[in-house]
Amino acid sequence: MPSQPWFDFHNQNADLTWIFLPGWGMDGRIFSHLQGPFNRLIIHHFRKGHYLSDIDTLLSTLPITPLSLCGYSLGGFIAVALLNQMKQSFQKVVLAGIAPSYPLERLRTIHKHLEKNHRAYMKQFYKAACHGSNAYALFKSQFQDALLERFSKDQLQDSLSLLGTLDIHTLPKHPNLHVIHGAKDIICEANQLRRISGLRNPKIIPTTGHFLLHEPDFINVIQPIT
Repeated sequence: MPSQPWFDFHNQNADLTWIFLPGWGMDGRIFSHLQGPFNRLIIHHFRKGHYLSDIDTLLSTLPITPLSLCGYSLGGFIAVALLNQMKQSFQKVVLAGIAPSYPLERLRTIHKHLEKNHRAYMKQFYKAACHGSNAYALFKSQFQDALLERFSKDQLQDSLSLLGTLDIHTLPKHPNLHVIHGAKDIICEANQLRRISGLRNPKIIPTTGHFLLHEPDFINVIQPIT
């Protein structure tokens, strides 16, 4: 399989660039519907041990300031790491579907499932990430086959290992930070947000699961922010 680019930059010659960071087992195509009067830097996957330096180097080569961040699930962990460790300032930050951390025992169990049959496990994961048959039908028709083809077992295990090294026990102080979560999320339950210090007034969408990016309620929330 030919190598695929790890990012795409869509330059609208706008005054603001949004950086979109996807979740585990997903890539930047899940953000394709989020368009507006801004440039889009879409990251497709992260290298364990190199994700910060990769993004830092990329930002130094692109004339794209000011910047805003949108991180979903694993991408939310990455977004918080960027806020904490990089010199760039971000005008707005959206974190969707985040958790304080994932138990290592749970991740070890997922590793075993991936080793046995990674495609079968990922189909189960994608279905569990969607709340209701309509949400999963949309995900399946638009994304599932392409994502199953894109990610090998080794890539999935590498990014899962990365997830095991990250946590969000404390949110960095930021004047324009928004946390959005689905009340029906069974991948990282909404009640886990209480374990994140510094979290104020998260937006809980009542009828949405973990994959919330295409739900009307999520789009209604994020449109005024972008």
